[in-house]
Amino acid sequence: MGKMPSWPGYNNRKTHQDAVITAKQLSAIAKNNLITIGSHGVTHSNLLLIDQETAKLEIANSKKDLESILDPRSNF
Repeated sequence: MGKMPSWPGYNNRKTHQDAVITAKQLSAIAKNNLITIGSHGVTHSNLLLIDQETAKLEIANSKKDLESILDPRSNF
């Protein structure tokens, strides 16, 4: 978060130069009732191409990371 994306193929796109949202920005937009935030995986792996246990860990860890950011008791 807050850095250039590292998922495959992104760095080859010359038109995309923006950093990924920061934890502070994510926490701020989460307060908007028109926005829903959900997790999808830590490393952006294609969940159909990895084994079931790894996929479960990807999703669970992503959810845990988001919850730690979006917890109102967090200090950002």
